[in-house]
Amino acid sequence: CQQMNFTLVMNSLVINNNHTGQHHRKYDIELVVTNIAALTTTKMVTILIDESAPETGVVTEGTPGSPDIDYTSDRNLTINWDGFIDHESGIKFYRLGLSNACLSLESLWHPTGSNIQYHDTEQQSMRIVINSSEKVYASVIAFNYALEPSSVACSDGIVVDESPPIISNVSILNLKTRPSIACEDNKYWYVTDDLKKASISCNRKCENRYYHDLLHVLPVLQLNISDHESVCRLTSFKNEFLYIGNDFLDLSWNISDFESPIGDVSVGVGSSKSSILSPDIFGYMKTHYNTFYRVRHPGLAENYVVFVFIKGVNKANKERIISVGPIIIDETPPLCLKQPTVELTNDSIIVTWTDDDITDTEQEGAVEKIFHRIGKIAKTI
Repeated sequence: CQQMNFTLVMNSLVINNNHTGQHHRKYDIELVVTNIAALTTTKMVTILIDESAPETGVVTEGTPGSPDIDYTSDRNLTINWDGFIDHESGIKFYRLGLSNACLSLESLWHPTGSNIQYHDTEQQSMRIVINSSEKVYASVIAFNYALEPSSVACSDGIVVDESPPIISNVSILNLKTRPSIACEDNKYWYVTDDLKKASISCNRKCENRYYHDLLHVLPVLQLNISDHESVCRLTSFKNEFLYIGNDFLDLSWNISDFESPIGDVSVGVGSSKSSILSPDIFGYMKTHYNTFYRVRHPGLAENYVVFVFIKGVNKANKERIISVGPIIIDETPPLCLKQPTVELTNDSIIVTWTDDDITDTEQEGAVEKIFHRIGKIAKTI
């Protein structure tokens, strides 16, 4: 027995002009091989003529059956496609290309370039890793069994955003605290009694001994401070108690994100900072893209310590939560438990009192500011 390679030349078909096939027709070729021992083997070869390209489908980012996503914080992403059809020979495989722009048919058919990711698969989805920090587009073509490619289907693109939104200029109307001095990023800040900050120079090294996330989001003032030294001697800004005179909260803030749009902002109130994920006085309520929120809540009882939380979420589902507190609801004025003592001298009036004479049961610490005036009946001097 012997084995050889044969080429079958069908000249008779050419002579009779029958060598050109027709679209969407099957042609069967029967091969019968007989050896010297008169043993035969028969093989049937079927050839389907498919001159049409597959129909183009649709490409989306996300798992099959889920809504298309435009922003994500996860670099591991599923691309899926559907609708590619070839009625004659069927789909043999798909080619996926990832780039910062939609790819042309030539770019996918004959891949070139190191800045483009290419993947071949027989499936209708693929798990890929996005390395680019720019917007990425997924381009897909389908090949039929005649190796004809479809037109390119391109997604609407996706952006990977791994950073949360930036919340700034947080302010609560009528919220008060003790004036203090703070250090952040090797720079001194004067924190006013209404929780705003102004840059100030102090003749000593700035050390970030007490970092507080609230300091970073306070509004910045431009103040002309004449006596820097007295301000620099103020106590350090720590986790101080904040005070408000009623249960009405009037909040405002700014929020921004450079990579993806803001999804929404919510405000909640809790009894402790540990309730930041699930506030227990009233849960997070959406502000519907407003940068302010106003509410009067009966849960904010007098002399009750609360924390206000502002949560911002972007379209990539990255969130940042700012905590303001502890806040004490102080609705009563200080108490004067004992009348001050008045003493007259030749040219002076001396008024004296002790720290225990004037107090505020809702305030942590002593009353710091005491104002006075001197007058006589029906007239103020």
